[in-house]
Amino acid sequence: MRYQIEHFTLCDGWVSSLFIDGVPETFASYDEALKELNDYFSELQEDVANGSIEAYSRNDFRIMEITE
Repeated sequence: MRYQIEHFTLCDGWVSSLFIDGVPETFASYDEALKELNDYFSELQEDVANGSIEAYSRNDFRIMEITE
């Protein structure tokens, strides 16, 4: 099984949010994807703290199993 991190958008619904060379990044386990998502939010927090961006809602992200 592989997993990917998805982000909810108003226009397209749930879409893959991380890419490597134009291909959605996938993870070998749910735990690996969760670690990446946690790291991503930690990095975002630095930008939120210095006022560069507004905070993201964690509810706008999910980890999904890829069945393809």
